[in-house]
Amino acid sequence: MDHRIRCIAADDNHDGYDCEADSCGGWVVFKAPELSYEAIIKAYDDMRFYSSTGPEIKQCYIEDGVFVLDCSPVRRVHLMTQGIDPVYCGYAPENDLTHIEIDISEVPDTARFLWLQLTDGGGHKAWMNPYYLKD
Repeated sequence: MDHRIRCIAADDNHDGYDCEADSCGGWVVFKAPELSYEAIIKAYDDMRFYSSTGPEIKQCYIEDGVFVLDCSPVRRVHLMTQGIDPVYCGYAPENDLTHIEIDISEVPDTARFLWLQLTDGGGHKAWMNPYYLKD
């Protein structure tokens, strides 16, 4: 049975509770051929979506042992496995990272999946769903 994690992030709205306005700050981007219920549910089932408060993931894939990412300009890229220690940290104080290629041959054999966190110059983040390396 498939027990793969699917991650959806949304805003944590506290408007009206003596906090700064923080509504409408997060969204989910689905890679679907059309805007229909069926297409969105299929993209969800196939894990073809990511969550963001700013950065855009244009494409992300693994080919020939290389993790490839194209995105809107960001300051920080973390590629993670299970746990909290990244297997790759990219940083550009100029907030101009838009393409990375990471050799994943050094990823521990125990890693079941990879996932990505992007942070732009304003502190806005995007989170990719896990990319499963093993069943």
